[in-house]
Amino acid sequence: FGKDYFSPVNMIISVVSKSSPENIYKYFKNFTSDKNTELFSGLGYTDKYKTITKPVKINLKGRGEQAYLYFGFQKIIDENEKPALKSLSLLLNSDIIFNIREKQGLAYRMKAGINTIGNKGMFYINMGTRPENVNKLIPQFPNLFNTKFVDGITQDKLQRAINMYLGRMMFRRLSSINQAYYLGHSFYFYNDINYDNKFLTALKNVTLKEVKAVVEKYLKVENPVEVYIR
Repeated sequence: FGKDYFSPVNMIISVVSKSSPENIYKYFKNFTSDKNTELFSGLGYTDKYKTITKPVKINLKGRGEQAYLYFGFQKIIDENEKPALKSLSLLLNSDIIFNIREKQGLAYRMKAGINTIGNKGMFYINMGTRPENVNKLIPQFPNLFNTKFVDGITQDKLQRAINMYLGRMMFRRLSSINQAYYLGHSFYFYNDINYDNKFLTALKNVTLKEVKAVVEKYLKVENPVEVYIR
């Protein structure tokens, strides 16, 4: 299996060592095979979002004492908006979780915000709760994604959210091996070894105006995807 598929042409190995790349390469260069003529080329495999053109609603009967709820909607986005959308995601996550879990006490654990893949963004809430809370929660979901959200965004809130996120990201990159991992990850998935650093720098420089612009542009629920297991 290793001879057929574990080929240097098909992979990126992140190594922290005093040894030269040439010396490290010697450990892997013999993993070759005449059988494997269709070697991988291009970027690493990434998930893709299916294009959503109409509302989707799925109700399933669950088992046990917990219900699982997903509410989301999709938007076509521009690449240069991703740092601003990440900032908005941080703000939405904080606001929605505080509203549902802390203020109302209706969630065990939950996630909310925006996931982006390619030119698509999924605005979402994903949570677990008790079955008796479901009918109270579902009507609230669309109103949690509203352009009026822009009124509550301040420079202080934005800066605090970004700084907290950047602090976590910097902590993960303290060790040499973690730094090597993110360099390899950037090259494998984005064909740019500096992608990770560029994105974090762009996020650091996001302005209040840019975040408010993506709120006005995207925070409108259309063709919602609803999956409820209860």
